[in-house]
Amino acid sequence: MAVTWDYASGQSLGGRQEQEDYCDVQKNDGAVVCVLADGMGGHAAGAMAAQLAVSHFLKSTAEARTPRSDNFLPALYASNDAIADYVSNHPDCEGMGCTLIGVELDPNGLRWISVGDSKIFWKTGNGIAQINADHSMAGRLAIAVKNGEMTEQEARDSPSRHLLLSAVTGDHISKLDYNAQGLSAAPGDVLLIATDGIDTLTLSEIDALLDRHKKDNVATISQALIGAVADRALPRQDNTTLIVARAGHGNTFAGDSIATRPLRQAR
Repeated sequence: MAVTWDYASGQSLGGRQEQEDYCDVQKNDGAVVCVLADGMGGHAAGAMAAQLAVSHFLKSTAEARTPRSDNFLPALYASNDAIADYVSNHPDCEGMGCTLIGVELDPNGLRWISVGDSKIFWKTGNGIAQINADHSMAGRLAIAVKNGEMTEQEARDSPSRHLLLSAVTGDHISKLDYNAQGLSAAPGDVLLIATDGIDTLTLSEIDALLDRHKKDNVATISQALIGAVADRALPRQDNTTLIVARAGHGNTFAGDSIATRPLRQAR
């Protein structure tokens, strides 16, 4: 069954002084590519890394044939090369980098690529799950919890949980998750792409929020998620950026609302 995609974004600074996340969306030939990145390497460098990665990823996919996801690996490497070039011209930014998620949505479903610890959640009539690999210590801690080696609270409180095992830094990308086959979608299915600021909420809390707002539009859902993170009022709450997409009936895009814009022009 062909589906439409209605989508919207949300973003908050949390307890930080600078926004180092970035996201954007590009519609082409009956499909949409959603890209999100979480920068690192200091305030200015992190923000620049995220913007460079997203913009070069979308530039690369825009120049490719459909399906755009067939070009996700070259697009990822283009993003990586852009960061390497920037660091070469700005040695003071050595160590900058970002996570990255790229998702293509079309009338048949979704396909993705991801590096780092940003999340792709997929909610269907069978429940909700994170569907991309977690390239951080949090993923290893989750396995320890599953094996009974530690409690879920101990894993959430671990100081090492946000240590990245792979990132887009201009150097070799040690781990990536590329799913070119993807998943089919049915009307009512919900996709949530988010930076790790969303970890303030448990998976069950995200699931319950999506259930409460299932009759609302995606812009309302995105703001409800951002509001739920803000309500925790954690003193060192990380930046949170997310894109919510929901499948509907038909074969065209029902609408969009992406609010994130560049903090500065990439050079």
